[in-house]
Amino acid sequence: MQEETSVPTPPAPRRLAALLLAALLGGCTAGDDKPPKDTDTEDTAGTTTTVEEEEGICQVSMQCFGNVLDDPKAPCSLRVASPGGTVLYDGAAGVELRGRSSLGFPKPQYALELRDHTELPVWPGSVWRYLDDGSNPGTAWRNPSFDDGGWGSGPAPLGYGLPYLQTPVSAPGGSATVYYRTTFTLGDRSQIADLDLGVKRVDGVAVYLNGVEVLRDNLPAQAAFDTPAVEASPDRSFWRQSDVDESLLVDGDNVLAVEVHRASAGIEESSFDLYLEAKGEDAPTNLLGMGKAEDWILNGQYVDRVLFRNRLAYDMFQELGGVERYATETRFCELELNGEYRGIYTLGESIQRDDDRLDIGKGDQPGDTFIVKNDDVGQGIHDNQVGYGFWQLVYPDASDAEAVDTVSATLAGWEASVLAPDPGDMFAWMDLDSAVDWVLLNEFMKNRDAYLLSVHLWRDQGQPLRFTPWDLDLSMGSYPFDDCTAQGWVSRTYLDLQGVEHDIPFIQKMAEVPAFRDRLVTRWQELRAGPWSDQAIADHVAHYDELLAPVLDANVARWPVEDIVFSTYGVDDWLCPVSSYQEEHDHVMSFISERLAWMDANISTF
Repeated sequence: MQEETSVPTPPAPRRLAALLLAALLGGCTAGDDKPPKDTDTEDTAGTTTTVEEEEGICQVSMQCFGNVLDDPKAPCSLRVASPGGTVLYDGAAGVELRGRSSLGFPKPQYALELRDHTELPVWPGSVWRYLDDGSNPGTAWRNPSFDDGGWGSGPAPLGYGLPYLQTPVSAPGGSATVYYRTTFTLGDRSQIADLDLGVKRVDGVAVYLNGVEVLRDNLPAQAAFDTPAVEASPDRSFWRQSDVDESLLVDGDNVLAVEVHRASAGIEESSFDLYLEAKGEDAPTNLLGMGKAEDWILNGQYVDRVLFRNRLAYDMFQELGGVERYATETRFCELELNGEYRGIYTLGESIQRDDDRLDIGKGDQPGDTFIVKNDDVGQGIHDNQVGYGFWQLVYPDASDAEAVDTVSATLAGWEASVLAPDPGDMFAWMDLDSAVDWVLLNEFMKNRDAYLLSVHLWRDQGQPLRFTPWDLDLSMGSYPFDDCTAQGWVSRTYLDLQGVEHDIPFIQKMAEVPAFRDRLVTRWQELRAGPWSDQAIADHVAHYDELLAPVLDANVARWPVEDIVFSTYGVDDWLCPVSSYQEEHDHVMSFISERLAWMDANISTF
């Protein structure tokens, strides 16, 4: 953690750049007409105090007990203090890595869940006993009292025929069913309010907790030892998750027993890993005036070397007003993890249905109200027919089959309207003005992923579909795709891993609709005369500069700008070439000025 210091005047070059940008065309600064968030305070499992909304840099300290993973959430202790030093939360948290492309970053994103208790009784990679000789152990092996002393032993993932296994087991004949057992100990099961299980398997699996079946996946009911799995499983790298009845736990020793079946004797591969996550009650807390919730995001902004791209985009969208223009709130913080200084992060909201976030109803029936996002990893509920990947359900829970069917039907109807001969029909399904504002924001930022990934759609009951922005860090010029220039519209196609180009129909079709194009022009002119004037945007940047100035040097020392690269999909570096924070800041300021001027001149060509 850094010592508390007074806030100095921001470095002159950055302040000058903001003032120069503000002077270009003038304009007015938009007022904040959003209603105040819930500032009530209650005692939670952690220590909390009166909510503060001080300007400055908050302090976050995490101590985690084991490696932080991409599922499940590691048990950690968390302390959040306001810029003035007031402790806002001091208690337990489940913490996991977050963000598809950022999992390998040295300065990653984290998802936090505040709880009164958290533990991982069974970690991924735990040691398991296994029986792999092709024999039939009957059913006694599922019971806690069974003696597995003669079985083999080793850490997960276990199996055969795959290169990533930690413990290879022999491939038995016949059904090639392998049996696994592990024992874990609980001190006080009364602390546990929720129990989650995750399993990776090839191919079919059944899981028993203290002799009771808690999960069966890709395996027929009442399967015998030589019953094959229903089908070969293509999704071996994803955790298949399920709630487990916590009343099955006992104080002291508990036993998990697992059988893994391959789909046919001709398949020479099998693998298995499992985790069990135990949670206490949620501990919703109002952090830094952002409203009371238990779910939060710590974003390291590793590829955003100026550190405020996302915050600028969210603030610009938020100030357009009301729940219909919801975007997450964030605050700048410094993070200390396990005693190590990790630099500047943003602490902010996750997108979820909540009266302090996306304030929409629950719906009369499951799926009447929903939030979805598109992605290409994990488990989707609906293949995206008008974009990339598939749709994942953010709200309600994807375990509700009725809700999944309803949401999928709504998405299918909207997609059909996009692909119809008259694409204007899509605006019978979705809100025109919301789409216009969301497109204008992504185009102003020149967001590389604008129409490809992190697209969030939501619907309140009886209302049309609307967008909310998310994850705009790969923006404001990229290399080599556009040579870091501020000109041109965001791409409406993408290349797959084989280099084949694909359309993104929903944005291509939007641009064909005269009503959409006309509204895009008039709305841009409205925004440029008010909340998105040169002056208003410059004021945002100057404010971020002032906040970051006291801690910027420490962050740059920890994460030198010249060492930050983003290499993926065969491209050595997506980021514009700069050698210092000042060069990156100058690039962003120039981009903003040039982009606004270019869009002013070319908005009618969209």
